[in-house]
Order: sequence, then C-alpha cells, then structure tokens
Amino acid sequence: MKRLLLISVFAFVFFAAPVTHADSIAFDNASSSNATASSLTYSLTVGSGSNRMLWTSVAFLDNSGTDFVTGITYNGTAMTRSASVRPTFTNAYQCYLYYLFAPSTGANNVVVSLSGSKTIYSSSAAYTGAAQSGAPDFSTHSQANVANISTSTNVTTANSWLISTFGDGQNGTATKGTGLSATRGPGVFEGVLADSNAAVSAGANTTQWVNATSPTADADFCMITAAFAPAPAVTNVLFQNNFIW
Repeated sequence: MKRLLLISVFAFVFFAAPVTHADSIAFDNASSSNATASSLTYSLTVGSGSNRMLWTSVAFLDNSGTDFVTGITYNGTAMTRSASVRPTFTNAYQCYLYYLFAPSTGANNVVVSLSGSKTIYSSSAAYTGAAQSGAPDFSTHSQANVANISTSTNVTTANSWLISTFGDGQNGTATKGTGLSATRGPGVFEGVLADSNAAVSAGANTTQWVNATSPTADADFCMITAAFAPAPAVTNVLFQNNFIW
C-alpha cells in the first residue's frame, strides 16, 4: 500500500511600503502685553502639538541706538534673537524679534528684560509643524521716514511661513500690508506680530507695513521679517505579510 503524504508549505512574503508624511506649519496661540518698566511679564498658553516654535517681538521708543534688551525667556528658557533694529531718529522705535524651538506646553510666562525702564510693547505667537533646528532667514529695514515700509526676505525652504514686526514714530498706527495675512497679539500696537498665515514659495517674498498718513519729518519706521521652515517630511516604512499555502 502506498501512502500519499501531503505536505503543506507556508511561505511568508513581506512587503515594505514607505509612507511619507509631510508636516506643515499652523498657528497655535498668541498673547501680548505692554507696560512701562525695565521688565515685562505676561502669560502665553502653548498647545501640545508637535514641532512647536515660539516667536516674540519687542518694541519701545528710544533713539540712542543702545541695545537695551538683555534677554527674553519663556518658562525660564532663554529665547534666541533673530534680529534687532535700533534707529537713531528723534522719534524712533527699536524693534526686536526672538524665537524658541520646542517651547514648553501649557500656560507659562514670557519675560522681557531691559537694562533700563521703557514703555515696552511685546507680542508672542506659537506655531506647530515648524523645523526644530537651523537659524531662520531674516531681513530688516530701518531708519526709513516713509508712510509704507517694506522688505524682501529670501526664503530658502519652500512652504515656509513669514512673520514680521514693526516699530514707528507715529504711535503704532501701522497695519499689516503685502505678504502679511493675520495679526497675532492685537493687544499692542508697536511690536505687534503678523504672519503670512500660509506657506510661501522659496525665493524673494515681500512684506509690508502701512501707515494711514505720512510720518512727520522727525519720525522713523522700522520692521523685521523672518521666514521659518516647516518640519522635514518623515518617511515611515509599513510592513505587510502575505501567507502562501
């Protein structure tokens, strides 16, 4: 008698399927305050999103050209200066822009410290989906006695966002113009932040602040614009197994 032996063969086939997830920048929250003092403290709540970034602006009247800002912290962590503009016109505002990667989540204090007492105006805006390394591109324009001031920022990474602040000698009458779509921290006038509220193309991008009237002969207008990049795309590999009998 012959027996037929049937053997079942199991074959496992694995397929690796790469899936790329592109991150994009999004606005999270903003806050602002002002006071006449050598230090200004106010609270900002940062959400729990990934790839967080914080921007803080400062502006105050001073025509000496002296660098008065000794530091800015968020929840005790020092922020990094992106740029400053310190004109020497009679009615000139200094303006500063700082940033911080991965700010702490929750409600924490922004603390602006100066070496002397000034009427400080400051705004802070938090974002998600931002790159966590590399110095932002920035461009400044200072000592311009004009109604409308603009600057061109050379964006190196596509899908970056633009953020901008200003200081002028007309008591903060400027409003956002070309290239700026959303105001962040509307509780202040000088030093308010505005951003593109959308991704911009790589290359030259113009931003503008607009005054309703021309400044007086002794007034000055300054601005800072920075570009910050989105977090790099992440590729995950998903494995799928098939069974062959």
